[in-house]
Amino acid sequence: MIPTTMEVKQENKGIRVRLNHIRHGECMEVWQLQTPEGKPKRYVCRDTYGENCWYWLCDAPSGCCERDYAINNDIAITVCDQSWREITRDSNNRRRYAKSFATLEDTYTEEWRKIAGNYPGVTRNGFKEWILKQSFRPLNGTEEANWQYCRHETVASETLAHFTWIGEKYAICRVTQKHTECDARWYEYYARKVQGIYYGHTHFFGYEFHDRHISDVLRTLGKRCEDIG
Repeated sequence: MIPTTMEVKQENKGIRVRLNHIRHGECMEVWQLQTPEGKPKRYVCRDTYGENCWYWLCDAPSGCCERDYAINNDIAITVCDQSWREITRDSNNRRRYAKSFATLEDTYTEEWRKIAGNYPGVTRNGFKEWILKQSFRPLNGTEEANWQYCRHETVASETLAHFTWIGEKYAICRVTQKHTECDARWYEYYARKVQGIYYGHTHFFGYEFHDRHISDVLRTLGKRCEDIG
């Protein structure tokens, strides 16, 4: 594809970008170019693997976001926050920029590494088996899914650490969940954005759960007998 006049002009003087969104399944960050008011919006992407190569994008930001061609090595890319304030600079020229700035994934992984030793019970394994074991009645396939994914509520949330990525504030949080049909409780650990245009959880680190004491089990059984009676 032959670059347009606007693209050539932008490439000759460098470009300024701010993050639009991250497509984790396609290993790319989608960035919006700063363009004059009234001009068409343009988008580029940065790979979140390897040498973090930058590309021009087609059908962005809400379409397929197809990589078109790599941005010329001579082009300086000014990376900005959401208010177009400069955060850092990068390019595809790895002689000039030996290493690109850290991805969000690399950043929250490193931040979690710093505190993970304080939470040795966090795991991604075994939660399904554990939570299904808390049921006092047989469950079919649909009921198993509901028991695991739907029958709980958040009762507390606490921040364990803060970090910043490209000018945006994030936190590592521990969320306390309580099952609504038994007295089982557990923790879920997340990285999430503190404020701004991105909501929800950015990354799930794992669960922390423990077998309940027999007194807890007996108390639940007693309550259920009272309800039936």
